Amino acid sequence: MKVLPGLFQDTLLRLLQQAHKRAEQHKKDILISLTVPITVRDGLTLFSSNRYQQDSQFFWEHPQTQRTLVGIGCATRIQLDGGSRFQAVNAYWKELLQHAVIQEEHTLSLSSGQAHISGPILFGGFAFHETEEKSALWEGFPGASFVVPLILFSTHKEDTTVTFNYIVKPDTALYRDEDYCVTIFSQLLVLQEETYTPGASHPERELLIKRDKQFLTADDWKQLVSQSVQSIRQGEYQKIVLARGIKIELQPATERFNIGDIVNHLRHHHSNAYIFALQHEKRYFCGATPELLINTHNGTIHTMALAGSAPRGQTLAEDQNIAMHLLQSKKLLEEHRFVVSAIYQALQPLCASVSYSENPEILRLENVQHLITPLAGKLLPMRTILDLVEALHPTPAVGGLPQKKALEIIRQEEKLDRGWYASPIGWLDAYGNGEFAVALRSSLIDGQSATLFAGCGIVADSDPEEEYKETCWKFQAMMNSLGVGISTLPQQDL
Repeated sequence: MKVLPGLFQDTLLRLLQQAHKRAEQHKKDILISLTVPITVRDGLTLFSSNRYQQDSQFFWEHPQTQRTLVGIGCATRIQLDGGSRFQAVNAYWKELLQHAVIQEEHTLSLSSGQAHISGPILFGGFAFHETEEKSALWEGFPGASFVVPLILFSTHKEDTTVTFNYIVKPDTALYRDEDYCVTIFSQLLVLQEETYTPGASHPERELLIKRDKQFLTADDWKQLVSQSVQSIRQGEYQKIVLARGIKIELQPATERFNIGDIVNHLRHHHSNAYIFALQHEKRYFCGATPELLINTHNGTIHTMALAGSAPRGQTLAEDQNIAMHLLQSKKLLEEHRFVVSAIYQALQPLCASVSYSENPEILRLENVQHLITPLAGKLLPMRTILDLVEALHPTPAVGGLPQKKALEIIRQEEKLDRGWYASPIGWLDAYGNGEFAVALRSSLIDGQSATLFAGCGIVADSDPEEEYKETCWKFQAMMNSLGVGISTLPQQDL
């Protein structure tokens, strides 16, 4: 179904008039949000296009469920640091929605019959640590940053809607808002029929590992793992997740990474993962994470415990043998049980019920397989998805147990500014629904350079060399998307 520009304009002007009355009455900014059906072949075209010349964009997709969210521009945002960041974002969203003027014109037009993400959403994420201190690596990525996009494209299977969001201020003339909004809307139809076309391949390009003193060397990181194993055996704590980073650069120096091609590769090779890319000015944080932190829909919640990893096999028989080892490994099962127990306990105060299977399953990804235990529950009234995010982050799968002790050691010894790596990233809508994933298998893209992150859960039986190899498997997801397989680089460079 194509949207008639006249219908766009008439409805939009009516919403603007209502919002201006509310803005004058309440002496505050008022959000307007209009959702209508639209025809778009591929959301990645919209994300990778420079037509809108915006410095704030995001891409979110779960290929397995055929859902895509693309946000372009910024109607309004919240950015802050500090320990109260989860509740501050919660309060900001609640206040913004209190007097918002929201209209959705799509309910009867969607053909899939499935729940569709539409209306205004708040998209963004949190830094791993709540501290206000950060390195230059993560400049522009504060403790919390969320945006209501100016334009949101939401696709589920064959259905797509576009949501236009705008803030009406008490002191702005109505005609100025009308002129601006109609101009933006007139641009929306231009990209409807375009399909994403990958950029040209560059076989002559090379990726080089750049030695960076802000990251531990491979030997120093393995030594840290060894020290942690000793501390665990001595009873100081039960588990710790240690991460490491590598920085790579394109050669020649005139080359630049193409974010559209990176995301396109990730979405076609990681169908079980959440594909995300978030822009802050000229930099992008992107990845393909297998780990759902929390999903809420109509008061029902879903999450997972994901811990215990192994590589994929070269043959079906080898792959099955590795999976069997995962399911029988005392060390990996113990690591997994830590995570299941901690998530269950975190959910209990916020949910009327929580259930999960006693035995983990296998989640197979392109180059790694994991132990996974899904959990489900019913959210208590007056509780929100951000309450759940605050209670769960960081899970033992990315932090450790006990949490406070593990985070203290990570801060002191890891020598890595995690920034938004292993942190919650996702969205929430106006109706209490939302979805957050843990930002694993990720990279910070800055022109010709990319910083990659990977971590491992360390327990009493961990072997430093094996844990180091595990980080190399995990780097591979992003390394391949950047244009080179990890096997083409000497292991000592990693």
